[in-house]
Amino acid sequence: MDELPDSFVPDDARGDRREGGRRATDSLGGETLEVGSFLLAVLRALHTYGMPAHRLEDMGVALSRRLGAEAHIFSTPTALFVALGTPPKQRTFLLRANSGEMDLARLGALDRVANEVAAGTKKPVVGAAEVEAILAKPPREPLPLTLVAHAVVAAGGAVLLGGRAREAAVAAVAGISLGAFERLQRRSEPLARLQLPLAAALSALLAGLATWQWPQLSRSIATIAGILVLLPGLTLTTAMNEIATGHLVSGTARFSKALMSLLLLGFGAALGAQVADLLPHVREGGEVARLGAWETWGAFGAALLGLSILLKAPLRDAPYFAFAAAVTFLTVQLASPRFGAEEGAAAGAFVLGICGNASARWRDRPAAIVVVPGLLLLVPGSLGFRSVTSFLADDVLTAVGTAFDVTVVAVALVGGLLVAALALPPRKAL
Repeated sequence: MDELPDSFVPDDARGDRREGGRRATDSLGGETLEVGSFLLAVLRALHTYGMPAHRLEDMGVALSRRLGAEAHIFSTPTALFVALGTPPKQRTFLLRANSGEMDLARLGALDRVANEVAAGTKKPVVGAAEVEAILAKPPREPLPLTLVAHAVVAAGGAVLLGGRAREAAVAAVAGISLGAFERLQRRSEPLARLQLPLAAALSALLAGLATWQWPQLSRSIATIAGILVLLPGLTLTTAMNEIATGHLVSGTARFSKALMSLLLLGFGAALGAQVADLLPHVREGGEVARLGAWETWGAFGAALLGLSILLKAPLRDAPYFAFAAAVTFLTVQLASPRFGAEEGAAAGAFVLGICGNASARWRDRPAAIVVVPGLLLLVPGSLGFRSVTSFLADDVLTAVGTAFDVTVVAVALVGGLLVAALALPPRKAL
């Protein structure tokens, strides 16, 4: 990728090329075409992996300044606007892209390339080519490992939600089905759009059928745990964070996406439960009590291991995000019974933010590699799902109360992360 395509190049720069071998520069206050090409490539890559608007914009501005360019960036969940140059001599580019799945390994690789280009040890044109190579790498995880990871996350989530071995077993089967479905939907866009309701319907149907064997099975816990990785708790928390930092357009759009995801999941779960109820010998199920400390911590470790595989976390970062997640989980377990769920969530998010920012300062690695795995175990996705299912069951009072609890917990998580960033800035925008 030696230069920007002609559609990205001003007319006068094209003239410079035709006039013979001179270095092609644009008229945007000294920004070179190579710098612009690299900046667009790395921002598009980070946007693809769902980086929040405030971090993406701060990182882009800081990187452009290090490279001697002037950039103005505006990010939304579905589009990215990049204006290069100083007004009125300015060029604006629109990059249309939807956020993809979180990939911590590629995120670390992109951060490394950005650091090398910013430090001057690598030319922007070489950095742009490396960014494209990072994006072009096929997934390394074989299908059996992915299916096992889905099963482990679902089973561990069932225990953390209050289930026993029977709920964990049903959730694991639903998780395996979800993993297989995700591989199928990559080849079909219409199928991908139906992933949320179909996965929720299948999980609810399996939970209903399992009552043939276990009449006291908690169908709600088995259903939620089976689709735990699809719950938009992280999206909801990110939306709140963006709104709190003044990125209203991106935050509102992301919040709408999270709400629609919850509605689709709730509709699918209600449909699956209704189908199961039509079959003979399907029971309502029962409620279960939370297991002891050893079982809870074992489920936490299993869920964290499965999440690290699904997030494609680098092995060398495992001790750091595992330690951060364990300390965060312990903080929540100790603080919630004494001060309340909201205060416990805020305390956990603060500890997690401190760990992530300390890692970013000490190891020069993205804070997200440490923060995201632990945050996924804190976000209130299951509460939001229960709120939607209560609405569908005409239990309006419970639904409204649960929805309010979701909002408060999400705000508490954001508050804890913001205070952590104030107490210990990460020194990195990524």
